[in-house]
Amino acid sequence: SLFLYRSLHLPTKYIRQRIYRSEYKKNLINPLWEEIMTLPLTTVCYGDLDNELRIAIYDYNTKHKHTPIGYCFTTARSLLTNVAVRGNADREVALEIVADEGNAPNAPKTGLLVVLQAEILEEDESSLSES
Repeated sequence: SLFLYRSLHLPTKYIRQRIYRSEYKKNLINPLWEEIMTLPLTTVCYGDLDNELRIAIYDYNTKHKHTPIGYCFTTARSLLTNVAVRGNADREVALEIVADEGNAPNAPKTGLLVVLQAEILEEDESSLSES
């Protein structure tokens, strides 16, 4: 399963809120999530394309907790500018997924996440914050 979280930095605390959970992919070593996720910009990033997002990937287990595969930090702007042009094999713009080891600086890479499509719908353009 793929989870998308948005971050909110307040003066006294840091909040991470899950905003999306994908369908799980059964018995796949290289899953392809073909579902289309349409979320308002205010939900994804509070209208700020540079707000931090966390993508976490888990191995789905029916009998016990899901096993974390890894995660990456990105922004909506990065997702928009790093869309693969050569399909699922376009590793040049792929996001590196690293093992979830308590944010260790040298966490091992566990895979790549290739973004095949990302766009801002016309009705959401008015919710962008001025930068």
